[in-house]
Amino acid sequence: MRNTLLFIVVAAVLGAGACFAQDVQTDDSNSPAAEEEFSLDKLMAELNEPETEQEKTGTDYLDEAMALKLSATTLKDIERILELSQKAIDKGLSAEEEKMARGLMRLTLLQRAAVTAEILRDGRAESEKEVSIIAQIGMMDLQQVKDTFGPKETEKEFDGADVYWYVKALLLAYSGQDNKDVAKAVKTAKKLNSENNARMAQLLFIEATLLTVDQEKRLDLMTKAYEKDSESEPVKRGYILALARNDKLEEAAKLILPMVGEEEEIDPIYMLVLSDYYRKQDQPEKALEWLNKLPKPAADNIEILMTKFYCAVKMEDKRQMLDISMNILNKEPDNIEMRVLRAKLMMEDKKYDDALQEINLALFFEDDSSFLQMMKSLILCYKDKANFDDARKAIDKLLEDKEADVRALIVARDAASVMKDPDLMLKLSQAVLKQDEKNKYALSLLPSVYIVLKQYDKAVEAFEKNLELEPENSTSLNNYSWFLSTIAEDAYRDGKKALELALKAAEATEYKQSYILSTLAAAYAETGDFENAIKTVQKALDDEKDEKLTKELKDELESYQQNKPIRQKAEDWFK
Repeated sequence: MRNTLLFIVVAAVLGAGACFAQDVQTDDSNSPAAEEEFSLDKLMAELNEPETEQEKTGTDYLDEAMALKLSATTLKDIERILELSQKAIDKGLSAEEEKMARGLMRLTLLQRAAVTAEILRDGRAESEKEVSIIAQIGMMDLQQVKDTFGPKETEKEFDGADVYWYVKALLLAYSGQDNKDVAKAVKTAKKLNSENNARMAQLLFIEATLLTVDQEKRLDLMTKAYEKDSESEPVKRGYILALARNDKLEEAAKLILPMVGEEEEIDPIYMLVLSDYYRKQDQPEKALEWLNKLPKPAADNIEILMTKFYCAVKMEDKRQMLDISMNILNKEPDNIEMRVLRAKLMMEDKKYDDALQEINLALFFEDDSSFLQMMKSLILCYKDKANFDDARKAIDKLLEDKEADVRALIVARDAASVMKDPDLMLKLSQAVLKQDEKNKYALSLLPSVYIVLKQYDKAVEAFEKNLELEPENSTSLNNYSWFLSTIAEDAYRDGKKALELALKAAEATEYKQSYILSTLAAAYAETGDFENAIKTVQKALDDEKDEKLTKELKDELESYQQNKPIRQKAEDWFK
């Protein structure tokens, strides 16, 4: 009725306006039309609006709320819709209009709760306090939704229950509520949203990331989530991480690599996954390249720096190893492991004073460490090969300790090697194995000690034990083959077995290690196959850059060209 009356009034006004326009053809500067331009919109607004708030009816408020709903874009608009809807109900409405008003309130409350849930999900709240406040607002909106229920509606059965439980699950999950409450909400939400792929993907994501510890189960859930909604960035990210954590780095990399060229900024997590992928592919250069792209503060994370360091180790890039290790020590000056590694690198370059400085700094943090004390003795042995008195005293004291640090014993054994004292080397090797009978380092060096002592039977026994423990170990295969190919004592040479072992070692290292190719050539020569011996040592020479090893390979080549196999005396074994 109201709208019909409005139409009649507007029509009458339009008719009057038309008549007025026909009657007034001449200029009349004193007429109202000349003073103010006629506005139809203004006139309609004046007719449509009661003069005061008191004159507005419930229907007026409902109409205003419905109109605003069509154009609402802000939380302020949403608040106004709720306010108008409540005023409409308070003023009085027909049963049908009241149902419409309560439905509008419900929809608007759910909309606002959804906005708060998305703020929490996307991590836009900057503090725990903000998270708490936003979650409370969302939960209050959901509580008010219940106030809109009709007589037969319940929390799980009403128009909008699917959205209600989906939003509730998000609010509980991302505000850090008890996992039992989150699990219950997720379970109900999944039942009500089974046909909505986007919501199901988010619910599966919550289940995988917040409610599941088992990595295989997490991957299963994230796979289902990704199948439901592969366009959702959080879901895609969660799926990629689940793949990576289940060692499916190749699959993860296949999803990330197409994004590398498309996006200017790549998620740092993706950079880490790619670096892990390339490390597993034995491509440390590419792994390090991705690690170097990480933005701060992630790039300065100690775990990232350690990963960079081990990439540099794999690349055998001493310069980068030293640079990265210094960055690590700037953050962790008491990192003893890193100081020891730096000392070893410096020893390789015969920078013994620098190596001593690193060990002395390490001793500043652990002055009672027998391992560090022995490292200092080892460096001094290298620095002054004419004076081993202090080192011998330190080793004798170490051997008196029945529970000596195994690492210290191993370093002492290296010092004994510098002293060229095989008896002391044997004592120290046995001391290590007494505490750790499967110590790989001590076992790998034991055959050499027996050879120098000319205890060949024991050397063979030690070689066999090493292979028994690690049948595919290329170093063990190589050392045993070299012994069987080159030992001066005829009774212990076995060209056939030496060749078998050398071929296994070469295959294990893809025929890329010069020292292993040198052993393979020696085995060929021992069997009388000098043609293959020459070809093999020539390949080793083509790839070798180290001057010392290049000279040794040239000497071997010359020997094979004269059809002479290599022979090595026991006393020359450590040269």
